[in-house]
Amino acid sequence: MKKTYPPYEVTYIAPAGTYVIFDIAFISDGNFGSTFVNLPGSLKDKLIKNEGQYNLGKIEDLAVERTVISSNFLNPADEEDTIKIKYSINDETVIHQNLKSEADDVTIYIIITYVVS
Repeated sequence: MKKTYPPYEVTYIAPAGTYVIFDIAFISDGNFGSTFVNLPGSLKDKLIKNEGQYNLGKIEDLAVERTVISSNFLNPADEEDTIKIKYSINDETVIHQNLKSEADDVTIYIIITYVVS
């Protein structure tokens, strides 16, 4: 069954000059999918297949508007009863988890507001 979850709202605060590193990792086995990172303005958007770590740029360039991240994942592994995915923005972490009986095809949104301290 497919399900879209309510967005996670994240505020990331760091000093000017800080590079924002985004990381996505699968905690449960059998996951596959893609994540689209819609960056502000003319910055180059990112498409991430499955897992990975990416430099999104300097916080002052990202702070002009919010970043929207959209992930679509599927977990067909019979031995798994949960879908668990870890998102990290430098030292901030969001972990999404759902039972496969609730949904095995999930859409997850993360909305990030950047603040230069």
